[in-house]
Amino acid sequence: MLSTIKDYSIYFPALLIFSLFFSFQSNAEVSDGELRRMMMDMTNEKHPECNVMFKRGSTLKTGDRVVCSPRINVLMDAELNRIYKDVMERYSVFPKQKKRIRNTQREWIKYRDEECVFEDFDGSGLVKTNCTAEAIALSIWYLKRLNSIQFDEKGIPQIKKVLKEYKREVNPI
Repeated sequence: MLSTIKDYSIYFPALLIFSLFFSFQSNAEVSDGELRRMMMDMTNEKHPECNVMFKRGSTLKTGDRVVCSPRINVLMDAELNRIYKDVMERYSVFPKQKKRIRNTQREWIKYRDEECVFEDFDGSGLVKTNCTAEAIALSIWYLKRLNSIQFDEKGIPQIKKVLKEYKREVNPI
């Protein structure tokens, strides 16, 4: 019995490091790589011809951006609307949290418009499609995270933490 414990004792530090790594990862903020990967996965599913937009070092043809950017944005926007509706329905049991989610989402819309729309002096505008897609991916990521939280004693504080993080991401002031 003692020899068995000694045999497994070498695995304990590795197991501890492994568990700490994944516990921090689940609470980590979103990275650009995660957002890019999510966009690429969604695009691959519906518009595989547009994956050229995500390949590093690939030369884009003139029509690639013209054709694919709007497709990606429409796809991402549809997913955002779907997940937002799910989150709002799920959080209907917590009116205060639901209101915070709605307010944060409204702040996100202002953030997206300020960051991703270039407005000229005459009032005309130009939408930066890559910026818009990344902003939508950010919102989807946080809404999916909110939707995955369990409504129990461990989950309730997590909701506040994720909302605070999301709000800080879209309104850094």
